Amino acid sequence: MSTSYGVVVEQPIVTSYGVVVEKALDIVSYPSEVKGAPNEQKTINVTVKNNSTSPITCELRIKDHNNNIIYSEQVVIDANSQYTFTPTITLPSTTGQYTWTIEAYNVENATVDDSKTFNVIVKISTRLTLSVTPL
Repeated sequence: MSTSYGVVVEQPIVTSYGVVVEKALDIVSYPSEVKGAPNEQKTINVTVKNNSTSPITCELRIKDHNNNIIYSEQVVIDANSQYTFTPTITLPSTTGQYTWTIEAYNVENATVDDSKTFNVIVKISTRLTLSVTPL
């Protein structure tokens, strides 16, 4: 009887200058799903943690289903600290379900240290209004 084991190995990042760096930024909190009507604006919370011993400039990017950057903001996150971004995004104009991406871009190393996907669900809500007229 043989046993198989899966191993996940985090690869260090090699910059264009040949410097090996570890991924320092982690997206630790983000929405798994955002729902709304066509063209509706939604504010979400995304928290990024700096695991390094130095401050890092983090550029938070949100990419839509066409890979367009629809939101970008840079913040310096202190060593061993975290920061919560509160971007406002505009949902697509067409109903449907989409997959969007959040990236934590490390400006100092010119690398995407972490990325997460989330679902964007756009639908038209229907509301039935009844009025009662007394006899």
